[in-house]
Amino acid sequence: MNSVKRLTQSLAAIGDCPGLDDEERLQRRFLIVTAVAMGFGGVVWGSLALFLGLPLQSTIPYGYTAITAANLVYLWRTKDFAVVRAVQVLISLVLPFALQWSLGGFVSSGAMMTWALLALTASQSFGNLRVSLVWLGFFLALVVCSVIVDPYLPVPEVMNDRTLTRIAFAINLSTVAMTVYGLTSYFLLLRHNSAIELAATNRELVASRQALVQSEKMASLGRLSAGIAHELNNPATVAQRGASRLGPAMEELMRVSYRLGDSVRNQAQQARIEELDAMARARAGSPIEVDALERADREDDIGVWIGRHAADDLAPHVAGIVDLGLQSSDLDDLIEVFDAALLSIVLRRAALLLAVISLLGEISRGSNRVAGIVKALKSYSYLDRGELQLVSVNDGLDDTLLMLGSVLKQGITVQRDYDASLPSITASGGELNQVWTNLIDNAADAMEGSGALSIRTRREGDEIVVQVIDSGRGIPDELREQVFDPFVTSKSVGDGTGLGLNITHNIVVQKHKGTITFASKPGRTCFEVRLPSHAADSRDAKDRVAVPGGRA
Repeated sequence: MNSVKRLTQSLAAIGDCPGLDDEERLQRRFLIVTAVAMGFGGVVWGSLALFLGLPLQSTIPYGYTAITAANLVYLWRTKDFAVVRAVQVLISLVLPFALQWSLGGFVSSGAMMTWALLALTASQSFGNLRVSLVWLGFFLALVVCSVIVDPYLPVPEVMNDRTLTRIAFAINLSTVAMTVYGLTSYFLLLRHNSAIELAATNRELVASRQALVQSEKMASLGRLSAGIAHELNNPATVAQRGASRLGPAMEELMRVSYRLGDSVRNQAQQARIEELDAMARARAGSPIEVDALERADREDDIGVWIGRHAADDLAPHVAGIVDLGLQSSDLDDLIEVFDAALLSIVLRRAALLLAVISLLGEISRGSNRVAGIVKALKSYSYLDRGELQLVSVNDGLDDTLLMLGSVLKQGITVQRDYDASLPSITASGGELNQVWTNLIDNAADAMEGSGALSIRTRREGDEIVVQVIDSGRGIPDELREQVFDPFVTSKSVGDGTGLGLNITHNIVVQKHKGTITFASKPGRTCFEVRLPSHAADSRDAKDRVAVPGGRA
């Protein structure tokens, strides 16, 4: 059985050639199996005719087998399926009728014409409906001819035997029925196997696409994480540096303050000390604005003054004295109130107080910046929220711009033109932010680190409209029809998978029932996203969406 199966598979494959799809391969293999089955029947009937003493009639089934063999060899050598198919159906229709007529008609041949039904079965299986109807018409024409000529056909003497004609009827009807059943089973088996292979291929393609989509998301997450790490690093470094310098400055300020408390002798001195303290607090929030050359001149003047009044312990604090806004003339006024030793303590204390307040400000700004980024990150990712939320498109765009700050600050100017009256919409906030991320990141890439990016929002009827416009190189003409297809990208190899805009399109169109379009030319590309709007006070939205905290 296995040998027969292997032989059948080998014969069925002789028509295969590179570039065939599954349907074409199936058609060729079914034709070959049909031809082989009928060729075997031709050998059987040719041998029976010879045994019955009908050598002339035996040439018809033998001829069918010989033509079939030559036809299959031609298919194997040329792969010309159209010619082979036409020839095989033609001889499968005509030769059974020819054998029937040579044996004296329908009854005496044992209904030999039933073999022609195999040709119709084959034509319907591997041809289209129009072609199979043509062959059916040809078959019916042959049947009509048989009805007309049947009474006039001479019957060979051996075929007058009623027993023999009954046997021929039984053989023809049973063998044709079995052959039709076998071919139909084989055809259905091929279809079934093809469907299984197609389903497996589809599963592999779906799995591969899901893996690639996940890979694209992870790549985007990696780029985003690197940008966030960069954004967090700067303020965290400022806060850390300020904290490391604050401790020693506080200790020195405390020592100087203790000394000063024991040295102040009158109200005039106390008043000037309070003035210097107020000046330190003011300068910490509003530093003096001088260029580098003027600052150097002031430091030189202060250094000369210190040397002239023998206050060498002030030398390390020259820069701080300048930061207070004091000049040598101001020190001349102060020396009239304080002696040189006490003035040294007073100026050191004021400079240290300015440094401490400034360091506290740096730490505060750095920590506030870190807190702001973390808050924006939580809002961007919509952590601890359901799949659908009431989402502010403007806030989502701002959060995305903050997340991509390291990409955009390299020379790209960002202009926001938001409609402040936009209502919140019921949507998946995290997925919408992925849309904004893909569009803005692509725009930054198209501008190659330098250009203008404009983000616009507005409301038109029942739609929220978002436009992302960049001054980059534009989309090549050859990619415009495929820009939202998967694996299509204008980036160089290794820089992109071509899934970003495909994912964006699916999120906007399939998930949120919106639209996304674009218009592009060198120097201006605009992607426009339209989303159906839902008012924030919608009762249905409130019933379905729970926002546990943060911006929506």
